[in-house]
Amino acid sequence: MATGSVLNNNVNTDLIKSKWPDYLMQWRTGLWVSIREKESNVWKFVTFYGAAISLIIGLGQKLATSVDLVVDISVGAALVGLVTFWGLAIVLDSNSWMARNLKLVGNIEKIFIPKSEFANLLPQEYSSPFYRCYRPYTVHFSLMVTLGFIAYLNFVVHFTTTGNDWRSQLLGIITLLYLFGFFAIQWLDASTRSEYLEFFEAAKGKPLDVAWEIMPSKLLSLKLDAEAKFDRWSSLGAAGVLVTYAIKEWRLTGVRGLWYAIIIIAVVDLLYLVISYRVRTQLKTIAQQIKSPEDINEKEFLTLWPFGNFSLDQSQKNFSRMVSFIRWLFPVLGLIFVLVLS
Repeated sequence: MATGSVLNNNVNTDLIKSKWPDYLMQWRTGLWVSIREKESNVWKFVTFYGAAISLIIGLGQKLATSVDLVVDISVGAALVGLVTFWGLAIVLDSNSWMARNLKLVGNIEKIFIPKSEFANLLPQEYSSPFYRCYRPYTVHFSLMVTLGFIAYLNFVVHFTTTGNDWRSQLLGIITLLYLFGFFAIQWLDASTRSEYLEFFEAAKGKPLDVAWEIMPSKLLSLKLDAEAKFDRWSSLGAAGVLVTYAIKEWRLTGVRGLWYAIIIIAVVDLLYLVISYRVRTQLKTIAQQIKSPEDINEKEFLTLWPFGNFSLDQSQKNFSRMVSFIRWLFPVLGLIFVLVLS
């Protein structure tokens, strides 16, 4: 048995070494093919989504003269909501798949491309691409959130029953469906980003000390949370649903206290958007100043307006808690409203 050519399990290591570059390049090609397939699947769903919405609208128009109009529009709103949240989950999955595959492509390219060429031939960020919301998926996601909210708004506008029978409960039930649907999407997005961060830390590839590879994990986590476009769009959708429901109940019941709830919801979501923007801006500035691991200042602080200045570690924890609080706030408030006003 020749030394260095055959292992105990009879695997020819010399053959593997000679085929290794070809294997990596074929794997790289396969990763790109997988990315295109995922994007193609999203476009196929968008086609199905448009057809489904058209079918539901068409059936709604035919049933507009039905005796039980409230039930008909409630079923239509529920179907649109379910298809919308299904589509949002597909977009999240495809976006995370693309981010994962690009990271693996970057790891393969680091083996073949010299470190110096990442500042000449390719941008440094290509050496270890970080998770982000890619433009095609952002467009699909925002469009579906908008259409879902329009479907809910149409349902609320045409919901006219004020009786005490079971039909009067449909307004609250459909509202909770949308609120907890957006909550489920936000939870799925947060889980996806957390899994990606673990994947990024575990599969760094060949060390180059460039781009986001030299950032501490808490800074990466804060970056992921601050740039979560899918979470912000879902939050806007949930806030819009809750505000619309509160206005409808105010018109039906005349409870003035609902206006205070509307103001609180608007202020909370506005704060989320403003703080996220400020954190993204500050992180970008910090990242531009870091050229090596020695440049990382553990005492660097961020301004979480209007709450004050915090260290990086505190900023990451506080921002994560704020996002989690807002994620739970809207469905819980909706549940309270439904139980109290029913």
